Amino acid sequence: MSFPKHPPRRPRKARHRRALTGVVLRMAIGTALIGAYFLFDLLYCLRIAPANAYLGFVCRPANGYFSLLSLSFAVMPMAFLPVRFQRPSDWAVAMLYLFSYYPTALMVRHVLDETAAFALLFLLLVSLAVLTSVRLLYPRAVPLRSFRLPSYLIAPEKRTTRVAFLVLAVVLALLYMWQAGFRLSIDLANIYERRLAARASTGRVLGYMISIGRSVLPVVMLYLFFATRRTVYLLLLAVPSLAIFSYDGTKTALLIPLFLGGVGYLAQGRNSLRRSLIYLIPLGALVGAALEEAFWSSGILRTYFVRRMFAVPGFLNGVYFDFFSTYPKVLLTDSIARAFLPPVYPVPTTFLIGSTYFLETTNANTGIWMGWFAHFGVPGTLMVSVLAALVLRAIDLLAQGRALLGILSCTYIGILWSEQMFHTSFLSGGVFYLLVVLLYFHHRGQRSGRTHPYRPEQLLQGAS
Repeated sequence: MSFPKHPPRRPRKARHRRALTGVVLRMAIGTALIGAYFLFDLLYCLRIAPANAYLGFVCRPANGYFSLLSLSFAVMPMAFLPVRFQRPSDWAVAMLYLFSYYPTALMVRHVLDETAAFALLFLLLVSLAVLTSVRLLYPRAVPLRSFRLPSYLIAPEKRTTRVAFLVLAVVLALLYMWQAGFRLSIDLANIYERRLAARASTGRVLGYMISIGRSVLPVVMLYLFFATRRTVYLLLLAVPSLAIFSYDGTKTALLIPLFLGGVGYLAQGRNSLRRSLIYLIPLGALVGAALEEAFWSSGILRTYFVRRMFAVPGFLNGVYFDFFSTYPKVLLTDSIARAFLPPVYPVPTTFLIGSTYFLETTNANTGIWMGWFAHFGVPGTLMVSVLAALVLRAIDLLAQGRALLGILSCTYIGILWSEQMFHTSFLSGGVFYLLVVLLYFHHRGQRSGRTHPYRPEQLLQGAS
């Protein structure tokens, strides 16, 4: 059977109605983000800053002009951000906004002065716009409507593919459990000590194997679960994730699979408006944290989600911009370029910022934008936006026929790029391994004739 290259064009009245719905949706999301801004400021000054004063967190008095400036920049991207999520890469753009750009707008007035804050927010706004637009320009091989869901959201996978990834999951689960001493624990008390001990004892090869468990396993196991509805894939995801957390105390090993599962559920909805609910994460998290504080006098959401996902990334972007606006740029001499150039600083960039603004042993990483600002300044921030857009464009092309696999991959990569530099994300973050997996599935799809991005029939359910 042959399929049309494009879905049928909508009537003009329907297109106008759709455009008006998009405008109203953007205004509603912007209103929710404004509410989240004020709620975060209240929670930060009353709870987060006093509890983390030893890390340099301070609450500065409210300034009407400064607050209006940061609030305006916080919602400006809603003018061009995707809200209907027609491509897998749209999810990565949304994650970068939610977990890097928006936290910076929340925290900037508590970290920088007005002039520096304006410069940082303007630079991030331009970088986000560049990333959002460049991925749509080249190559123009996939039309705008190619990933409109439901399309080839899930393609039935052959038994050999499912068995291969099951074996990989079992082998990695045994490896992680062996490193954890075959003791699985969700103890949150000594996370930082476990992390330091794991960092000292983990070799490079083992570190790369663990990064596969943090990246490839959540994406592929959840994709196969949604394709087959078999709980064995959830089990083979839960055990390695828990073993990684037991070994090195990385909270994202537990949070990322849960978050990706929620994204997979939203992505399968036939109503495209439902997928825009992802932008309500800040408001939902802050309302939940406030209710928890009010009724149960607990701070779990505030400590392990609001502080970690919003306060810390915003603070780190601010201090990176503050430091490297004054001092020399690193020029990748702490990693790739150290074989050609003498090091600018005696320690890696992350430990340099950690020892300057936090504690001596702190590894203070940041996202792709401020990471490359530290290395190359403003040109580096714009250049990494273009490079990231090309990577996301490649994923859009590779995910034809398996949009859900691309959606889960882009969601993970967007979260990763919010807290890790671009050049280190490929091996230690797992971006390279995900690209290999996507290339494998794309090659399998070409051999089976399942790569066409658009299918007018109903969403495929289950595997053959």
